[in-house]
Amino acid sequence: RCSVEHPHHTLPVLLSIVNLYLDKKYTHKLDSRALDKKNKESRVLGAKMLLDRLQSVDTIAPILTQMDKLSQALISLAYYKFGKDKGTYTIPNTEPILRIKNYDCALLPSFTLPVSKSGQYNNIVAFACYKCKNLSPKTETYPIARMSTPFKPATDTTLPATNNAPGLNNMPR
Repeated sequence: RCSVEHPHHTLPVLLSIVNLYLDKKYTHKLDSRALDKKNKESRVLGAKMLLDRLQSVDTIAPILTQMDKLSQALISLAYYKFGKDKGTYTIPNTEPILRIKNYDCALLPSFTLPVSKSGQYNNIVAFACYKCKNLSPKTETYPIARMSTPFKPATDTTLPATNNAPGLNNMPR
C-alpha cells in the first residue's frame, strides 16, 4: 500500500535491495554461482516479489520501469573504468545513462520529494537526460539532470564528480 500511495519514496528502497549485488557484476568479486546464491537471500527475494506485484499496478508500472532502468544505468556509470590520465573524460555512447531521455515518471535521485498526505505527486522533478542539447520549452520534465560530457571526475572517491549539472536554480553542482 505504501508503494502505491508513495512510489517515489518506497520504490528506490526496494530497488536498492533488489540491486544489492549488482555491483558484483562489475567488480567480478563473486563468481556467477556465488552471485546467484546472494540474489536468493530472503530480503532480495522479498523485494523482487513485491516489485513483481507492483509491476502489474497500472499507475506504478511506468514509474517502476523508469526508476529501475535509471538505477541500473547509474550503477553502470559508477563502475565504468576511465583512463588513468587526469583531466577531462568523455562518457562513451555505450553507457546506458546516455540513452535515458525524458523519464517523466522517474524522480531525479538527488532530489528529495516531500511526502504528500494525499498521495498525489503530479509535479515531480523528473529526469530529462544526461546529454541534452536542445530541450523543447514545452517539455514537462525539468532538464536539471543535464550532464555535460566530457566531465572531470573527482580526485577523492568520497567527493562527487564535477559534472556541471545545473540544479533547480541553474547553479552547477
